[in-house]
Amino acid sequence: MKLSSVFCLTSSLLFALSINFRADAHGLEAQKGVDKETFITMTGIDDFVLPPSGINDESVWVAGIRTTFITKGVDTNGRYTLAEFYIPSQAGVPAHIHRREDEWFYVLNGDVSIEMEDELVDATSGTLVYGPRDHIHSFANMGTTPATMLSVWTPSGIEGLFKEVGDPVSLTDPFSPPAPPDIPKLLAAAPRYGLEFVNTNPTPVPEPSYALGILAFFGFGAIAIRKCKLKSFKSRRKNKGFRRLFGVGDRS
Repeated sequence: MKLSSVFCLTSSLLFALSINFRADAHGLEAQKGVDKETFITMTGIDDFVLPPSGINDESVWVAGIRTTFITKGVDTNGRYTLAEFYIPSQAGVPAHIHRREDEWFYVLNGDVSIEMEDELVDATSGTLVYGPRDHIHSFANMGTTPATMLSVWTPSGIEGLFKEVGDPVSLTDPFSPPAPPDIPKLLAAAPRYGLEFVNTNPTPVPEPSYALGILAFFGFGAIAIRKCKLKSFKSRRKNKGFRRLFGVGDRS
């Protein structure tokens, strides 16, 4: 395989797995110090009372994050879907775009880095972040302890994706995600729900430098010369042995 092909393949894999926090502009709105009652009012789910945090039979693992659906479109006449994210340390969601719904994030506890469009919010407990559809966004728990966060999608429908690609949560071990997550399955299903995973700043493919080419040329040249000398030496030894065996005088 050529060196450039290796570089391309490596870059493509890093491109697919990397988490990128870039977007265009002016989509993120964040407010800190928001209590639960204000969160319910601002997100338009004021016809609903939040239950205690925890898992239920709607809980699934997707990409290393535990998602528990509290209210789905079937319960809200399609107006919204509400879920709780349990985000282990160093887990997160790659940059993506929702084409069908707007999204709200409300951090219950922990420290979640939410980035949308070139804006980064260090979202601690009580932080409410709004992200409209058609904007690239991402989030990650960069802390050392798990975080929990509520997410509201308006309108509903995204729950179908989680149901299709998610792994059921074990009631005996609800804190350990199955490994590894089925990323190809998620990427294949996402377009059916108006979800796009993107990377607006891919890692450039490095090109071999001129100096590297010169070093490689002389390196391979030195190896070739050494092989030729070794072959010549072996040939002379073989010829001398042949002459001794058959009584031919050594002419060297």
